[in-house]
Amino acid sequence: MLAASLLLIARRTAAHAKLLSAVVIGVVLAVTVMASAAIYFDSLRNLALGRALNAADHQRLDLEVQASIVPVTHEKRDRVLQTMQGTLIERMKPFLNDEQHAYKTWTFLLDEPVIQVLPGECPCRIKNTAPQPEDDTAAGTIACDCRRMSFMTVPDPEQNLSFITGEFPKPSVNLPPEGGEYVVDVAIDSFTAELFGLSLDSRLHGEIFWNDVHNKVTAHVVGIYERENPDLPLWRI
Repeated sequence: MLAASLLLIARRTAAHAKLLSAVVIGVVLAVTVMASAAIYFDSLRNLALGRALNAADHQRLDLEVQASIVPVTHEKRDRVLQTMQGTLIERMKPFLNDEQHAYKTWTFLLDEPVIQVLPGECPCRIKNTAPQPEDDTAAGTIACDCRRMSFMTVPDPEQNLSFITGEFPKPSVNLPPEGGEYVVDVAIDSFTAELFGLSLDSRLHGEIFWNDVHNKVTAHVVGIYERENPDLPLWRI
């Protein structure tokens, strides 16, 4: 029975060989066109993406990865860096052409007298808020204390900083006794020094509002530098 069916199929296939060949060729061509269309549109998408990336501002293409740990220790820092490197940076390496690392402290409140400005000119106070005791109502001004301070590192400072005066700050390794002044040597760029009227040996006092043991930190300016190449990607960190 099966043999007879197969023989019948073979005879009818041979009788209509030309028609069957046309159908098979048509199916193959249709599948080829459909597959080529998908490949073609994928190629167009990749070309458009590449063109958009090449035309985009490099700053918009930077990837910034942040991690926060408290308190900071060498062991925790190494563990966080290892996690970031293994889970994210390593996977993104085919798309990266540079990698920079920097460290930044929490933000400190400046222990300086507040300044008086006209209402609406203080960026850290919402308009139409209740008057504060420091406001000078007689003069029609409000107290504005938006000034903040933080410490951060610069990647490869020997190659990227050109000192105008002073020297590169030495690391602080010893904490003062309880209640003592915690002084950190820092270097600032010439633009910041001119903007805030700072010079060599200037001191800025910050409040450590989250620590009861050392509630103040002093930034001691020991160097003023210029950026060796202001267009380097590291200055966008």
